[in-house]
Amino acid sequence: MATTSARSGADVRPWTIAPPDPEELARISPDIRYASVIDSVFVYLYGADRPAVGLVMDSNLTVMVDPETDKLLGFEIDHFLAEAVIAHPSLEPLLDLPGMPQRRVRQVRRQLDPAKRRNVAIGQLIEQIVRPGATDGGMQVALP
Repeated sequence: MATTSARSGADVRPWTIAPPDPEELARISPDIRYASVIDSVFVYLYGADRPAVGLVMDSNLTVMVDPETDKLLGFEIDHFLAEAVIAHPSLEPLLDLPGMPQRRVRQVRRQLDPAKRRNVAIGQLIEQIVRPGATDGGMQVALP
């Protein structure tokens, strides 16, 4: 869980963002859209119709949270082609979304640092093998 706060005027409300558990994440089919006019990717974990509060995490990322339960509902990734995917190569699979300008996608792929891309791939493999969660603070090995 991530903890942050949102400012509305003088009020500050702490948010404990609750991500979906891995089993739930495996069952859902997120709605992922690219808005070319504003160069943003929207990821709706449970559909775009749910009421949400947007919490700005940094210049490229806003998370959408259920205002009643603090459950993570989705993300907005701004400046996607201009900045975000270059800074965060793990976003590269989203370059294949419908509506992506293919000429710009090719340019972005050429800009991606090969070492960062390799490290992302290795990190994803490690996540499949080793999962955090051991009660002693160590790691649990997930065997098939």
